[in-house]
Amino acid sequence: MLSEILRNIFINHKFAEVPTNLNIDNYKLSIFKPLPELEKQEYFAIIESLEQSEAATHFIFDELSDLLFEKLRTLDNIESYFIKNCTLIICCEKSKTSNKLILSIEEDPYNFKKNIITYTNGEITSLNEIINTQELNLTNEQINNIINGESGNLFRSFKEKSSNINSYYSLILKIVAKIPFITYTPAKKSLHDLDGDIEKELTKEQQALYLKSLDIDLNASDKEIEALILNL
Repeated sequence: MLSEILRNIFINHKFAEVPTNLNIDNYKLSIFKPLPELEKQEYFAIIESLEQSEAATHFIFDELSDLLFEKLRTLDNIESYFIKNCTLIICCEKSKTSNKLILSIEEDPYNFKKNIITYTNGEITSLNEIINTQELNLTNEQINNIINGESGNLFRSFKEKSSNINSYYSLILKIVAKIPFITYTPAKKSLHDLDGDIEKELTKEQQALYLKSLDIDLNASDKEIEALILNL
């Protein structure tokens, strides 16, 4: 289940699960708040239907969200800032959730702020496999390593809608887009690497011109630079 993967992410980003004793038939519900060391005042509720369908998602939107909001706000272990800063993350199977419904839910201004993360069975299977084989906890660093994997080739492949469109990679990107505390850091590429990439694309003659051009003194006069360029 996607909600179990998200639970792992929350716990490994210094969030604590809040006990509520709220049981909803055919739905998995978890509530999280940041540990005191984060000095943040926010709550996240994660909900996922055990039997995925558009009707189940409609039920969350039409009835459950209001009911949950009212019940949670009155619990003794829920802080007062819950009312103004709480987000409901709804996990939905992509093939059973229309874009129209997603927009309606995420644009709804009442009670929770609402984010929908869609998934395919292939994405869930793929992500669970990489979590298990690489023993990942999905920390912020590990998530960044996944996104920047294979020197950026995974992202380029994803943009081209090829092999990564239905894999752990596509699901990780959707999770990052919907969970605000995950911070993405682009992979740094050294100038040395850039120089090497440039040289690899040049012919031998072009490489010779390129290397000579690097020796030009940029503090030289325009005439001196022009003369050097003409002699390359």
